[in-house]
Formats: sequence, structure tokens, C-alpha cells
Amino acid sequence: MTMAEIVDVTDQNFESEVLKSDKPVIIDFWAEWCAPCKQIAPVIKELAEQYGDRIKIAKMDIDSNPGTPGQYGIRAIPTILSFKDGQVVEEFVRFHPAFAYMRRTATRDTELSGAEIKAGDKLALWYVSGNRDEKAFDNPDYFDVRRDPNPHQGFGGGGRHFCLGAGLARLELKLWIEETLKRFETIEPDGECERLSSTFLNQWYSMPVRLT
Repeated sequence: MTMAEIVDVTDQNFESEVLKSDKPVIIDFWAEWCAPCKQIAPVIKELAEQYGDRIKIAKMDIDSNPGTPGQYGIRAIPTILSFKDGQVVEEFVRFHPAFAYMRRTATRDTELSGAEIKAGDKLALWYVSGNRDEKAFDNPDYFDVRRDPNPHQGFGGGGRHFCLGAGLARLELKLWIEETLKRFETIEPDGECERLSSTFLNQWYSMPVRLT
């Protein structure tokens, strides 16, 4: 595979191209009619050009291949997933999303879990709550790197508000985990952790650790 090549994945070749790949795979679920998908296309191409020698970049048209998106709970596009030990990365994002919430405006009247929502209503989407919803996750307060499937909302859950940097964020987190574990056998807490003082950012200001 050349560095700039993006692999077209289908329901038929998903197992061989993704699940049995000898490289980590980042796959972009898209459709021809999806405007946000076209907006992130340059980002996907740049990832292939920069990291194509280390990871496989792939795309799947959900209209032509409905089976795989259904299996992995793809509810909106664009959605980007990582495979090959990707469960570790996804569980980090689920367990501790970078942002506590986002505010959105309802575009039409609807009902959600018995609550009536009118067009124009302001809604707060609490990712820290949704990512530990016991209806969606077994034992949600347990950090399980083998959790699969893992339909977390850490990058916005898909659609036009999906995080454009999700693919790069997943890759950075994966490489950070791999390279840290290569260099150090153990990582242990070494002091009190300090949270960032913010109602929006779900992040730590400092987290002392001992590396050996």
C-alpha cells in the first residue's frame, strides 16, 4: 500500500481488510450525500499521506454496505472508528471524555424517553453521563479495555457535529499508550491528582505518576 492510498472497505472484505489487518486501521464511515463527510475528506487523505506506512486508512460507503455499520452501531455519519487493539483507546475516551457536555438546539419537535422537546429548545448533551449509561454499557463504572462494542459519545456520536479531529486523536492516544508501555514496565500513581476547575472541560490539571 502506498502512503497516500485509502482502502475501500465493503461488507464482503471487512474481515480481511480490517479485522485481520496486520496494521492498525482507521475507517471512515461515509456516504455520497453527506456534506460533513466531504468536509473531513482532506483530513482523512492527510492521515493516509502522513501515517500510511504505519496504519491503514480505509473508507466504507454505508449506503452500499449497510451490514457492517449496523453491526457496530453506526447511527450517524461521518463516524470514524479505529481497529486492532482499538478497544483500549475507545475505553479511555468512553471512561473519561475530554468534554463534559455540549449544548445543542432542537431543529424539530420530538420526544425522547418520554420527554417532550419543541423546536428551538436548548438541550445539554452530557457525555459524562451518556458514556456511563447502564442501558448502553454493562458495568459502566468499570474500566474495561476489552469492552466491545463500545458505542460511546466521546466524539459527539456522529452526524454534522462529529469531531473532525477524532481520527487523529485516536491515533495519538494509541501511539502514546504503545510507546509508554514500551519504555516503562509499570505506571503507578504518585501523589494527589488535581482536576481542572471547569464545568465544561472534563480534564485533569495534574496527575503525578511513577514510571519504572
